[in-house]
Order: sequence, then structure tokens, then C-alpha cells
Amino acid sequence: MKALSIPDLCSDLSVIRAADGDRFQAAMDGCGIKSHHYYFPRLLFGGQRRDRLLLFEEVAGALLLYNVQQRASGLGLSLYLPPFPFSGAALQRARERMRDFNRGRAGRIDWVQEEDVGLVESHGFSTSLREREFIYDRAAVAGLEGSEFARVRRYLAGLKKHETLVVREFTPADQSACLAVYEKFRGQLQAKGVGPKGYGAMIRCLNEATQIPASHMRGEVFEIDGTVRAYSFGGPINSSYGCVYLTVADHEFPGLAYALRHQMMKNFPELAYFNDSTDNNRVGLREMKQRFRPVEMHGICKAQEVRH
Repeated sequence: MKALSIPDLCSDLSVIRAADGDRFQAAMDGCGIKSHHYYFPRLLFGGQRRDRLLLFEEVAGALLLYNVQQRASGLGLSLYLPPFPFSGAALQRARERMRDFNRGRAGRIDWVQEEDVGLVESHGFSTSLREREFIYDRAAVAGLEGSEFARVRRYLAGLKKHETLVVREFTPADQSACLAVYEKFRGQLQAKGVGPKGYGAMIRCLNEATQIPASHMRGEVFEIDGTVRAYSFGGPINSSYGCVYLTVADHEFPGLAYALRHQMMKNFPELAYFNDSTDNNRVGLREMKQRFRPVEMHGICKAQEVRH
């Protein structure tokens, strides 16, 4: 799949590379970032598509991440996230760049954490709620103590009947087996009238996962009877929050979706919380995530430049 080319007006911006991980994660520390939209592997693997290209620059000590996107009216430029760490000077630079690229049209910010709404609005934007993310207490989910986690414990106990269940680290040799799991998973969702998203990013993740250091992402596969039945990828957003980035499980084994998340919480004892993204308006997915007793349904907004 061929990604968009860098437009001439953005020739001074940089494409995200695997080597930028430490730089991005350092910029995200200490500035209240919680959202899965900031997770570096997500930005890397989803940032180059036929219809979208994520590019960045550094201004006034802050990273500015732009979204070049194919629209009905042609190519458009938005700010993917507010500057991080936040900088009014950097945001002003982004507004000027968006106006130049979009021929004077009002600028947009695609994803704004609810904590940043006040800052963004004070710099000339209006905001509206776009979605809510599930945030878990990592230690609570890893421990699964108390009656509130009884349902999750039952699902995990059901997996124990499979005496050949093996959990191990993902390797490049697992790519084809994981792709087969995904194809079956996609068919199971389509049979329920659901179209899964992010196929291209998932393929890049499987192909390039080993380029990402373990400090940013860990991949695991779950085998039953020697066959891969589920896999996951996730890791730290910053020093406090983690991201459940990618989970794919064969629905013939209902407990696997729970086991993927429970194991991920256990893998990162240094983190306080984990963000498990949204429910994509899928009732079953929402019910499953609610059983992990989220401590916050974190609001994510979009922003539009206000013109006077």
C-alpha cells in the first residue's frame, strides 16, 4: 500500500520513524497525557496510509504533529494533537501553517484530551466531545481481587481447561499465524455486521514490531494446542500510562480477550494506569471493557479554529 507523498508546503516536516520513539515519549512525560492517540507505535504504524500522512516538527520546545489527509475537496492539513508539551507559541505556528496549506480555511485539531480543552479554547478554538476512552487501574486489573472482577476471573478460569495454553513473546516467525487469526477474527466480526478498522496499521505492526524496543511495546501470542489463537501489542504512553494498542482473539475461545488484557496489565508493573481506547460503538466490546471496572471514561474532543 503506497502512502501519501509529502506535499511541497510540508517539505520541511519529518515523517515519524521508529527511532523517534524516545523523543516522543520524553515530550509526553509530565504534561498530563493519558490518551491512546498519543501512543507512539500507534502514531508510527497508522501514520502512513493512502489517504493520510502524519508529519511533525519541533517549535518552542514542543512537538507539533500534523495530519495531511485526502478530503473530498483535495488535500487538507490539520493538527493531529495539541502541541506537547503545550505551548501557545507552537500552537500559533500550527495555525499559520494550516491557514497557508488550507488556503485560509479555519484550522482543526483532530484529538484533544478533555484536560486540554481550556488551554485550546483560550487560544482561539471551540471544542466538542468526540469519544470516551476506557482507563483502568493497572494494579487492580492485574490483581483481579474482589467481587467486581468475578466475571473476569470466571472467563480466565474457563481457559485453564486448555492444558496446552502457552503465552509467549511475539516473534517475526508468528506473522503468518497472527494474520490467519486476524482473518478469522475479521470474518467473525463481519458475520455480526461489524467491519473492523485499522488493517493497514495492523499489518505494519506485525511486520515491524521487532523494530520497536521493549520499552515502548511488547507483543505476545497465545497458543492452544500449538496453534496461535490470539495476540496483543501494547506498552507505555509515558511513565504513568500504558496503552492496550492491539488485541485480536479467536471468538471460539471467549476468555482470550480477557486474558490478553489481564496479561498486559501484569507485564508493566511500573505503570499506574492503562488506556484501552474506545468501544467503537460495539455493545459487546463495551460490556467486556466495563468488566475491567474502568476508573475513568476519559473524554476526547475535536477542535475548530474560531474566526471573528
